[in-house]
Amino acid sequence: MKEDVLEAIQKGMEELKKNIQFQKEIIAQVNPKKLALVLTESDSEFEANVKEFLKDKLENAIYEKTKLLREEKTALVKEGLANFLKEKYKELPESAKNERIKAADHLFDKEIDELVHKNIIWAKGRTAGRLTSSEKFRLKLTFLNGYTVRLCLNAAIPRPFRR
Repeated sequence: MKEDVLEAIQKGMEELKKNIQFQKEIIAQVNPKKLALVLTESDSEFEANVKEFLKDKLENAIYEKTKLLREEKTALVKEGLANFLKEKYKELPESAKNERIKAADHLFDKEIDELVHKNIIWAKGRTAGRLTSSEKFRLKLTFLNGYTVRLCLNAAIPRPFRR
């Protein structure tokens, strides 16, 4: 039994070595170039401009009740942000403007995240009108005949559950 396991492991190692050699040959043929990582420092003026632009527009967009309208409004705000930045930084070369827009996309997502978390904590609720767990009320009723009914009240809409 031990000999069979040992033989299987050795055969597996031989096949693994063949795969590793094949990968090394492919890498040598393709000769991929590693990209240099360029770290950029955060520009506080740029961040302030983005936050100022998003301040009133973002909350209206992400707290739209229907998903389709929410996605549409969010896309319009994002597009408006890109146009705002192109206008604001029109003196920069096109590549620098594109870098600013990419950085703004990251800030856009970060602002959405912060806004949703802040509003959940301060009880404005979640996006799409969903309730937080503290807004859900559960009630368990047990009748004399042994039946148990569980009610989950979400925004005053009872939903019975029977076990």
